[in-house]
Amino acid sequence: MLSALEAPKLELSAAALQSFTTDIRVRLLSSGVIKPEGYEAVAVSIDSHDDSPVALTWSREHGSFGYFSSIAGWVTIPHEDIRRYSIEIYAVFSALMSEFWSCRGSASIVVPDTLWDLGNLRFGRSSRQLPILFARRLHDPARLQAVRRDLLLRPFEGLRIVLTSTHPDGLRETFVHGAIVSIHDVLGEGATVSPLAIGAHLAQVHMERRGDEVLVLEGGGRVVHLYGETFRFPKGVHQRMIVNLLYQRYLAGVRWVPSDEIVAELDLRDNARIRTISRSIRLGIDCSPSEKVCVASVSKA
Repeated sequence: MLSALEAPKLELSAAALQSFTTDIRVRLLSSGVIKPEGYEAVAVSIDSHDDSPVALTWSREHGSFGYFSSIAGWVTIPHEDIRRYSIEIYAVFSALMSEFWSCRGSASIVVPDTLWDLGNLRFGRSSRQLPILFARRLHDPARLQAVRRDLLLRPFEGLRIVLTSTHPDGLRETFVHGAIVSIHDVLGEGATVSPLAIGAHLAQVHMERRGDEVLVLEGGGRVVHLYGETFRFPKGVHQRMIVNLLYQRYLAGVRWVPSDEIVAELDLRDNARIRTISRSIRLGIDCSPSEKVCVASVSKA
């Protein structure tokens, strides 16, 4: 199912469903995770040896879909061979996260077909609730950019968790505004997401990020640690948006970001003060600690 969630569309073909065991097919259908929705419009012709597709038509006489073959005449295609199935994303959420989440109208679409907000959840014995989102196809650069842009434009104090169906091997970067967690890494017994596994994963991420990194952000960009020095942005949403964008570029290996690009990507007003900093904002991390002008400059904006 996680692989199916990474497909371009939230649907399964009959052929894909047939690749599952009978038990799994029955469970998927009975739980409402998938449901029948329409039929394929084509099938493979028996008249050729190269898997040529042929358009299907409905025969009232035969009560089935099929096509006319010059060799065999009318060829009936069984309904089950060409049925399509839609993936019911909210049922998937309930199935995968049954230990700590239920639908109840709390989920909302953030980026169509890509990112959903599941609300605030509590993990383990902690009294603190964390916002949790679900994203799919983060290996796709366009979708990754859409998710990253949304998180940039909605600054939040503290950590947000982004659960994803994307396999860890397909995740090429992290998010400043949220710990990105592949569901593959936190599955517990019964093929459901384990709150304990998420807690352990977040603890490990925190330890790794506070290790020997040159640049570390906390609180959605309110606190920036650069070469052991701390810069604070207690006020100013636009400042934090700029800092977060620069950090995202840093994670991607980019050290120079034109101010025009910052203004355009963050949808700032044309006379935004970012233009007064310089023509280009440098995130100088490559050479030496003396190049820490980027965050210091932004803090003066």
